[in-house]
Amino acid sequence: MLFVHIQSFEAHNKSQLNNRKKKPNLSNKFKKLMHEAYGDKAPESNESNDINMKDKFSSGLASLVFGKPEIAAHGLMSAMGMRTEDEHCNFMSRVQMMTEGLEVEIEAFGHPNLIVYKDYILYEIAQSHTRLPGCKKMQDVGHEGMTFDDFCSHPCVLGAHLLPVHVFALRFYTTNAYPFLNAPMREQSGNYHPLPATMYYVAEGLKRLRAVFTHHGTAGAQEVQPFWRGLHSRIIPDSFFKDGGTELACMSATNSKSVAYNFSQSGKCPILFEFVPGSFMECAPMINFLSLYPEENEALFPPLTYIEPIDCKMLHLTSGNKKKGKVASVPTIICSIHCA
Repeated sequence: MLFVHIQSFEAHNKSQLNNRKKKPNLSNKFKKLMHEAYGDKAPESNESNDINMKDKFSSGLASLVFGKPEIAAHGLMSAMGMRTEDEHCNFMSRVQMMTEGLEVEIEAFGHPNLIVYKDYILYEIAQSHTRLPGCKKMQDVGHEGMTFDDFCSHPCVLGAHLLPVHVFALRFYTTNAYPFLNAPMREQSGNYHPLPATMYYVAEGLKRLRAVFTHHGTAGAQEVQPFWRGLHSRIIPDSFFKDGGTELACMSATNSKSVAYNFSQSGKCPILFEFVPGSFMECAPMINFLSLYPEENEALFPPLTYIEPIDCKMLHLTSGNKKKGKVASVPTIICSIHCA
Protein backbone atom coordinates (compact mmCIF):
# COMPACT_ATOMS: atom_id res chain seq x y z
CA MET A 1 0.00 0.00 0.00
CA LEU A 2 2.83 2.40 0.86
CA PHE A 3 4.54 1.61 -2.47
CA VAL A 4 1.33 2.50 -4.34
CA HIS A 5 1.09 5.82 -2.48
CA ILE A 6 4.73 6.66 -3.30
CA GLN A 7 4.17 5.86 -6.97
CA SER A 8 1.07 8.04 -6.99
CA PHE A 9 3.00 10.90 -5.35
CA GLU A 10 5.83 10.59 -7.86
CA ALA A 11 3.36 10.56 -10.75
CA HIS A 12 1.75 13.71 -9.38
CA ASN A 13 5.13 15.46 -9.15
CA LYS A 14 6.02 14.40 -12.70
CA SER A 15 2.68 15.77 -13.92
CA GLN A 16 3.32 19.06 -12.12
CA LEU A 17 6.79 19.29 -13.70
CA ASN A 18 5.38 18.64 -17.17
CA ASN A 19 2.77 21.34 -16.64
CA ARG A 20 5.51 23.82 -15.70
CA LYS A 21 7.45 22.95 -18.83
CA LYS A 22 4.35 23.65 -20.91
CA LYS A 23 3.85 27.05 -19.24
CA PRO A 24 4.25 29.87 -21.80
CA ASN A 25 7.08 32.36 -21.63
CA LEU A 26 5.43 34.77 -19.21
CA SER A 27 8.33 37.21 -19.33
CA ASN A 28 7.84 37.83 -23.06
CA LYS A 29 4.07 37.93 -22.67
CA PHE A 30 4.38 40.53 -19.93
CA LYS A 31 6.79 42.65 -21.99
CA LYS A 32 4.25 42.72 -24.83
CA LEU A 33 1.51 43.83 -22.44
CA MET A 34 3.76 46.58 -21.05
CA HIS A 35 4.62 47.80 -24.55
CA GLU A 36 0.94 47.72 -25.52
CA ALA A 37 -0.02 49.80 -22.48
CA TYR A 38 2.92 52.22 -22.24
CA GLY A 39 4.89 52.03 -25.50
CA ASP A 40 8.47 53.27 -25.25
CA LYS A 41 7.89 54.43 -21.66
CA ALA A 42 7.64 50.86 -20.41
CA PRO A 43 10.63 49.85 -18.25
CA GLU A 44 12.65 46.99 -19.69
CA SER A 45 12.75 43.68 -17.81
CA ASN A 46 16.15 42.49 -16.67
CA GLU A 47 17.81 40.33 -14.05
CA SER A 48 18.12 42.98 -11.34
CA ASN A 49 16.79 41.91 -7.94
CA ASP A 50 16.76 45.44 -6.55
CA ILE A 51 13.11 46.37 -6.18
CA ASN A 52 12.83 48.62 -3.16
CA MET A 53 9.43 49.10 -1.55
CA LYS A 54 8.64 51.70 1.07
CA ASP A 55 4.86 52.07 0.94
CA LYS A 56 2.42 49.54 2.29
CA PHE A 57 0.33 49.18 -0.85
CA SER A 58 1.87 51.00 -3.78
CA SER A 59 5.06 49.15 -4.57
CA GLY A 60 4.15 45.49 -4.73
CA LEU A 61 6.84 42.86 -4.54
CA ALA A 62 9.58 44.71 -2.73
CA SER A 63 12.81 42.94 -1.92
CA LEU A 64 11.63 39.61 -3.24
CA VAL A 65 14.49 37.14 -3.30
CA PHE A 66 13.89 36.13 -6.90
CA GLY A 67 14.64 32.57 -7.85
CA LYS A 68 15.23 31.46 -4.24
CA PRO A 69 12.02 29.79 -3.08
CA GLU A 70 14.00 27.72 -0.57
CA ILE A 71 14.19 30.77 1.72
CA ALA A 72 10.47 30.33 2.40
CA ALA A 73 11.14 26.70 3.29
CA HIS A 74 13.95 27.58 5.72
CA GLY A 75 11.41 29.16 8.04
CA LEU A 76 11.01 32.30 10.11
CA MET A 77 13.75 31.56 12.66
CA SER A 78 16.37 31.31 9.92
CA ALA A 79 15.09 34.45 8.20
CA MET A 80 15.38 36.38 11.48
CA GLY A 81 19.07 35.51 11.80
CA MET A 82 18.95 32.86 14.52
CA ARG A 83 22.55 31.76 14.15
CA THR A 84 23.64 30.93 17.69
CA GLU A 85 22.20 28.99 20.62
CA ASP A 86 22.29 32.12 22.81
CA GLU A 87 20.25 34.08 20.27
CA HIS A 88 17.71 31.30 20.07
CA CYS A 89 17.45 31.02 23.88
CA ASN A 90 17.04 34.79 24.24
CA PHE A 91 14.31 34.70 21.62
CA MET A 92 12.48 31.80 23.26
CA SER A 93 12.57 33.47 26.67
CA ARG A 94 10.78 36.52 25.25
CA VAL A 95 8.28 34.37 23.36
CA GLN A 96 7.40 32.49 26.55
CA MET A 97 6.87 35.77 28.43
CA MET A 98 4.04 36.61 26.00
CA THR A 99 3.02 40.30 26.00
CA GLU A 100 5.45 41.14 28.80
CA GLY A 101 8.28 39.74 26.69
CA LEU A 102 7.32 42.00 23.80
CA GLU A 103 7.28 44.99 26.13
CA VAL A 104 10.79 44.11 27.30
CA GLU A 105 11.94 43.67 23.71
CA ILE A 106 10.52 47.00 22.51
CA GLU A 107 11.92 48.91 25.47
CA ALA A 108 15.33 47.32 24.96
CA PHE A 109 15.24 48.37 21.31
CA GLY A 110 14.89 51.89 22.65
CA HIS A 111 13.20 53.85 19.86
CA PRO A 112 11.04 56.47 21.67
CA ASN A 113 8.19 56.37 19.14
CA LEU A 114 7.88 52.60 19.40
CA ILE A 115 7.64 52.83 23.18
CA VAL A 116 4.84 55.40 22.81
CA TYR A 117 3.00 53.08 20.40
CA LYS A 118 3.37 50.19 22.86
CA ASP A 119 2.01 52.14 25.80
CA TYR A 120 -0.87 53.57 23.76
CA ILE A 121 -1.99 50.11 22.57
CA LEU A 122 -1.75 48.42 25.98
CA TYR A 123 -2.72 51.10 28.46
CA GLU A 124 -4.68 53.88 26.78
CA ILE A 125 -8.23 54.12 25.45
CA ALA A 126 -8.41 54.30 21.65
CA GLN A 127 -8.88 57.87 20.46
CA SER A 128 -8.86 59.66 17.12
CA HIS A 129 -8.46 63.31 18.11
CA THR A 130 -4.66 63.21 18.31
CA ARG A 131 -1.84 61.82 16.20
CA LEU A 132 0.80 59.46 17.50
CA PRO A 133 4.42 60.63 16.99
CA GLY A 134 5.73 59.98 13.50
CA CYS A 135 2.23 59.43 12.08
CA LYS A 136 0.61 61.67 9.48
CA LYS A 137 -3.04 60.90 10.23
CA MET A 138 -5.36 60.30 13.16
CA GLN A 139 -5.41 56.78 14.50
CA ASP A 140 -8.29 54.49 15.51
CA VAL A 141 -11.03 56.32 13.62
CA GLY A 142 -14.09 54.20 14.34
CA HIS A 143 -12.42 52.51 17.32
CA GLU A 144 -12.87 55.42 19.72
CA GLY A 145 -13.39 54.39 23.33
CA MET A 146 -12.11 50.82 22.92
CA THR A 147 -9.63 49.39 25.41
CA PHE A 148 -7.03 46.69 24.76
CA ASP A 149 -9.39 44.18 26.38
CA ASP A 150 -12.14 45.25 23.97
CA PHE A 151 -9.92 44.43 20.98
CA CYS A 152 -9.08 41.08 22.58
CA SER A 153 -12.82 40.31 22.79
CA HIS A 154 -13.57 40.97 19.10
CA PRO A 155 -15.46 38.04 17.46
CA CYS A 156 -12.70 37.50 14.88
CA VAL A 157 -10.08 37.40 17.65
CA LEU A 158 -12.12 34.81 19.52
CA GLY A 159 -12.87 32.81 16.36
CA ALA A 160 -9.18 32.68 15.44
CA HIS A 161 -8.13 31.80 19.02
CA LEU A 162 -5.82 34.80 19.17
CA LEU A 163 -4.11 35.47 22.48
CA PRO A 164 -3.63 39.01 23.82
CA VAL A 165 0.01 38.84 22.68
CA HIS A 166 -1.16 38.30 19.06
CA VAL A 167 -3.58 41.23 19.32
CA PHE A 168 -0.84 43.48 20.66
CA ALA A 169 1.69 42.43 18.00
CA LEU A 170 -0.78 42.99 15.13
CA ARG A 171 -1.92 46.38 16.42
CA PHE A 172 1.70 47.36 16.97
CA TYR A 173 2.54 46.35 13.38
CA THR A 174 -0.12 48.71 11.99
CA THR A 175 1.58 51.72 13.57
CA ASN A 176 4.68 53.28 12.04
CA ALA A 177 6.56 50.43 13.71
CA TYR A 178 6.09 48.22 10.63
CA PRO A 179 9.30 49.38 8.86
CA PHE A 180 11.31 48.36 11.94
CA LEU A 181 9.80 44.89 11.69
CA ASN A 182 9.95 44.47 7.90
CA ALA A 183 13.31 46.04 6.99
CA PRO A 184 15.54 43.53 8.86
CA MET A 185 13.62 40.68 7.21
CA ARG A 186 14.23 42.07 3.73
CA GLU A 187 17.86 43.03 4.28
CA GLN A 188 18.90 39.45 5.09
CA SER A 189 22.19 40.74 6.46
CA GLY A 190 22.65 37.69 8.66
CA ASN A 191 22.26 39.84 11.76
CA TYR A 192 19.84 39.01 14.57
CA HIS A 193 16.43 40.68 14.06
CA PRO A 194 16.10 43.46 16.69
CA LEU A 195 12.42 42.62 17.40
CA PRO A 196 12.20 38.86 16.78
CA ALA A 197 9.52 37.93 19.32
CA THR A 198 7.26 40.73 18.05
CA MET A 199 7.77 39.58 14.45
CA TYR A 200 7.07 36.01 15.52
CA TYR A 201 3.70 36.90 17.05
CA VAL A 202 2.74 39.04 14.06
CA ALA A 203 3.33 36.04 11.80
CA GLU A 204 1.63 33.62 14.19
CA GLY A 205 -1.38 35.92 14.58
CA LEU A 206 -1.82 36.26 10.81
CA LYS A 207 -1.73 32.50 10.37
CA ARG A 208 -4.30 31.96 13.09
CA LEU A 209 -6.57 34.59 11.54
CA ARG A 210 -6.92 32.40 8.47
CA ALA A 211 -9.52 30.55 10.53
CA VAL A 212 -12.03 33.32 9.79
CA PHE A 213 -11.93 32.27 6.14
CA THR A 214 -13.62 28.97 6.97
CA HIS A 215 -17.39 28.63 6.60
CA HIS A 216 -18.30 26.97 9.89
CA GLY A 217 -20.25 29.86 11.31
CA THR A 218 -17.27 31.75 12.66
CA ALA A 219 -18.18 35.37 13.32
CA GLY A 220 -16.77 37.64 10.64
CA ALA A 221 -16.02 34.79 8.22
CA GLN A 222 -14.53 35.96 4.91
CA GLU A 223 -14.76 34.33 1.49
CA VAL A 224 -11.70 33.06 -0.33
CA GLN A 225 -11.11 35.67 -3.03
CA PRO A 226 -8.30 37.26 -5.05
CA PHE A 227 -6.08 39.90 -3.47
CA TRP A 228 -4.51 42.81 -5.29
CA ARG A 229 -1.36 44.89 -5.06
CA GLY A 230 -0.18 47.83 -7.12
CA LEU A 231 3.30 48.42 -8.51
CA HIS A 232 4.73 51.33 -10.47
CA SER A 233 7.98 52.53 -12.01
CA ARG A 234 9.58 49.15 -11.48
CA ILE A 235 11.43 46.53 -13.50
CA ILE A 236 10.28 42.95 -13.06
CA PRO A 237 13.25 40.57 -13.40
CA ASP A 238 12.95 37.74 -15.93
CA SER A 239 13.92 35.33 -13.15
CA PHE A 240 10.71 36.13 -11.28
CA PHE A 241 8.61 34.84 -14.18
CA LYS A 242 10.69 31.67 -14.28
CA ASP A 243 11.11 30.80 -10.60
CA GLY A 244 8.84 33.09 -8.60
CA GLY A 245 10.12 34.67 -5.41
CA THR A 246 9.74 34.94 -1.67
CA GLU A 247 8.52 38.08 0.07
CA LEU A 248 10.56 37.92 3.25
CA ALA A 249 8.53 40.44 5.25
CA CYS A 250 4.80 40.91 5.75
CA MET A 251 3.09 41.88 2.50
CA SER A 252 0.11 44.24 2.45
CA ALA A 253 -2.62 43.77 -0.12
CA THR A 254 -6.24 44.71 -0.69
CA ASN A 255 -9.34 42.83 -1.77
CA SER A 256 -10.20 45.70 -4.16
CA LYS A 257 -8.46 45.96 -7.53
CA SER A 258 -9.58 49.59 -7.88
CA VAL A 259 -7.94 50.46 -4.54
CA ALA A 260 -4.72 48.75 -5.64
CA TYR A 261 -4.82 50.62 -8.94
CA ASN A 262 -5.41 53.97 -7.21
CA PHE A 263 -2.37 53.38 -4.99
CA SER A 264 -0.27 52.49 -8.05
CA GLN A 265 -1.07 55.87 -9.62
CA SER A 266 1.62 57.58 -7.54
CA GLY A 267 4.19 56.65 -10.20
CA LYS A 268 4.64 55.83 -13.86
CA CYS A 269 3.59 52.67 -15.72
CA PRO A 270 1.23 51.09 -13.14
CA ILE A 271 1.18 47.31 -12.83
CA LEU A 272 -1.20 45.14 -10.84
CA PHE A 273 -0.60 41.81 -9.15
CA GLU A 274 -3.57 39.51 -8.68
CA PHE A 275 -2.90 36.94 -5.96
CA VAL A 276 -5.12 33.87 -6.26
CA PRO A 277 -5.25 31.77 -3.07
CA GLY A 278 -5.75 28.04 -3.51
CA SER A 279 -7.61 27.83 -0.20
CA PHE A 280 -8.28 29.80 2.97
CA MET A 281 -4.82 28.70 4.20
CA GLU A 282 -3.23 30.99 1.59
CA CYS A 283 -5.43 34.03 2.21
CA ALA A 284 -4.34 37.38 3.60
CA PRO A 285 -6.53 38.13 6.62
CA MET A 286 -8.21 41.52 6.75
CA ILE A 287 -6.83 43.26 9.84
CA ASN A 288 -8.89 46.46 9.83
CA PHE A 289 -10.74 45.36 13.00
CA LEU A 290 -7.40 45.55 14.88
CA SER A 291 -5.59 48.19 12.84
CA LEU A 292 -4.90 51.68 14.12
CA TYR A 293 -5.89 52.77 10.60
CA PRO A 294 -9.02 50.69 9.84
CA GLU A 295 -9.92 52.87 6.86
CA GLU A 296 -7.00 51.33 4.95
CA ASN A 297 -8.86 47.97 4.79
CA GLU A 298 -5.50 46.25 4.85
CA ALA A 299 -5.11 42.56 4.13
CA LEU A 300 -1.77 41.20 5.30
CA PHE A 301 0.16 38.14 4.15
CA PRO A 302 2.57 36.64 6.70
CA PRO A 303 6.34 36.84 6.13
CA LEU A 304 7.99 34.27 3.85
CA THR A 305 5.10 34.11 1.39
CA TYR A 306 6.22 32.43 -1.81
CA ILE A 307 4.74 33.99 -4.96
CA GLU A 308 4.57 32.09 -8.25
CA PRO A 309 3.43 33.81 -11.48
CA ILE A 310 0.98 31.68 -13.47
CA ASP A 311 -0.26 34.07 -16.18
CA CYS A 312 -0.43 37.69 -17.39
CA LYS A 313 -3.35 39.68 -18.75
CA MET A 314 -4.45 43.20 -19.60
CA LEU A 315 -7.00 44.47 -17.10
CA HIS A 316 -9.31 47.28 -18.18
CA LEU A 317 -10.45 49.55 -15.36
CA THR A 318 -12.85 52.49 -15.54
CA SER A 319 -12.15 55.43 -13.26
CA GLY A 320 -14.94 57.70 -12.07
CA ASN A 321 -18.39 57.50 -13.68
CA LYS A 322 -18.84 54.28 -15.67
CA LYS A 323 -20.38 56.17 -18.61
CA LYS A 324 -17.94 59.09 -18.71
CA GLY A 325 -14.95 57.66 -16.83
CA LYS A 326 -11.61 57.03 -18.50
CA VAL A 327 -10.72 53.41 -19.23
CA ALA A 328 -7.21 52.42 -18.15
CA SER A 329 -5.44 49.33 -19.50
CA VAL A 330 -3.21 47.88 -16.78
CA PRO A 331 -0.77 44.96 -17.27
CA THR A 332 -1.57 42.41 -14.57
CA ILE A 333 0.45 39.46 -13.31
CA ILE A 334 -1.65 36.61 -11.91
CA CYS A 335 0.14 34.72 -9.14
CA SER A 336 -0.48 31.76 -6.92
CA ILE A 337 0.37 32.19 -3.25
CA HIS A 338 2.05 29.75 -0.89
CA CYS A 339 2.28 30.78 2.77
CA ALA A 340 5.05 29.28 4.88
